[in-house]
Amino acid sequence: MNDVQLALLAAKLLISHKRDWLQEDYARDQAGHACDPQLAGACSWCAVGALEAVMPPGESPHKPLHYLQRVARERYATSPFSVNDRFGHRFVMKMYDEAIALAA
Repeated sequence: MNDVQLALLAAKLLISHKRDWLQEDYARDQAGHACDPQLAGACSWCAVGALEAVMPPGESPHKPLHYLQRVARERYATSPFSVNDRFGHRFVMKMYDEAIALAA
């Protein structure tokens, strides 16, 4: 696997359990407050927030995000944010699977 695929896989694993995934915010802490996805206290993330959370500090998620955007646009005619907030967890997991395959 290349670096982009590894970042996508790490983000997918972070939100693979529905309890760790969320809608309408990038990330939330245990109290349910919106927070930075890379904050140590973050415990749930959206599809894009999870990607930001797994990136090394200071490194942009631009390259892996490109593949999420491409899958969301080509498969669902929308953005990764909309897939997350309108379609739900199952579709987010599918979007990640397709992005990982596309990034090969």
